[in-house]
Amino acid sequence: MLLSLEARGAYQILTDTYYSFGDPIPNDRFKIARILRISPQKTKKILEEISPFFEEANGFLVNKRIEFERDKVLKKKESAKANGRAGGIASAKAKAQPKSHSHPHSHLNSHLNNSNNHEANKRSSSQRLAHSCGGESEEA
Repeated sequence: MLLSLEARGAYQILTDTYYSFGDPIPNDRFKIARILRISPQKTKKILEEISPFFEEANGFLVNKRIEFERDKVLKKKESAKANGRAGGIASAKAKAQPKSHSHPHSHLNSHLNNSNNHEANKRSSSQRLAHSCGGESEEA
């Protein structure tokens, strides 16, 4: 269905308002005129043109597509909220469990072992360098 330029603009403003406030538009020509910033007489003409896109329900103009999209977003939001809560609970439980501590000197020993390995790696790399350059290693 093709809409006039005025009707397209009014439809866009009304749907933007609908999305922004999260509620259907009141089915009141005077309130709609204020939303659109046009006269109530002009609003009546435009509402006739855009009425196929809305259903009247309990004094409001409801758009099925907006309701569908809004429900979809709310479901995703609730799912993300539940997942975040579950992750937070699991994280809190993990933090609440006491950590097992190993022997206090084991950390130092691991550094000492690593430095010994580092010296051995330095020697073997200097031997490799000497070998690849055609020379002989000082230790060979």
